[in-house]
Amino acid sequence: MPAVPFSDAQPPLILALDLGSSSLRAVLFDAQARLIEGHIASQPHAFRTATDGAAEDDAKAVFEGVVQMIDGILNQIGRRSGEVGGVAVLDDYGHHPTAIRATLEAARQRYPGRRLWAVYEPLTYHRTAAMLEAFADALALADRVAVADIWSGRDPDTTVTSPAALADAVNRRRPTIASATGSVEETAGSLAEWVRPGDVVVVMGGGRSYRIAELLLERLAAASLH
Repeated sequence: MPAVPFSDAQPPLILALDLGSSSLRAVLFDAQARLIEGHIASQPHAFRTATDGAAEDDAKAVFEGVVQMIDGILNQIGRRSGEVGGVAVLDDYGHHPTAIRATLEAARQRYPGRRLWAVYEPLTYHRTAAMLEAFADALALADRVAVADIWSGRDPDTTVTSPAALADAVNRRRPTIASATGSVEETAGSLAEWVRPGDVVVVMGGGRSYRIAELLLERLAAASLH
């Protein structure tokens, strides 16, 4: 199985979990099914044998073990969520309207009364065009929306839609809350200037959106030192 360094991995990334009879394991792959070097987590695990010979598992222990492995992989990748200078930054893989809606509703419940940002990197042009109105409905649940450049993948047809078209669709629902913000690097830079203490920034997408969260946290941390 070929392995690549994280810097060469092709998004979206795939986390594989194996709940075996003697251990729990987590391995990270890229979109080309290549193992990402150094991104493996495991811990011992064992079934219990009941008096009748049946195998039993402690569901709570399995759940906690899986959470620990996922946290371990995320820590290996690098910090992508946190709160700096009173700004909470959350990195999420949501890239379907239903998932975006659920994520934003959960953020509202977790952070009541705080201004909520939806930062979205659309995944492919044709997919975005086909569900443009549904994406706009979901993103409009936020107080502010930033739409980064579309991650094209293998869909280079830029004529069918654009980040500006999605931002405009959001603004038809809630005027002036959405902007098209350019590349993931440009988006992070703009957010670093726009956010204020108390804000909650939810970054979503299936391409390089994770870099928005990483860069925003870095810039907020740097600003907090001055």
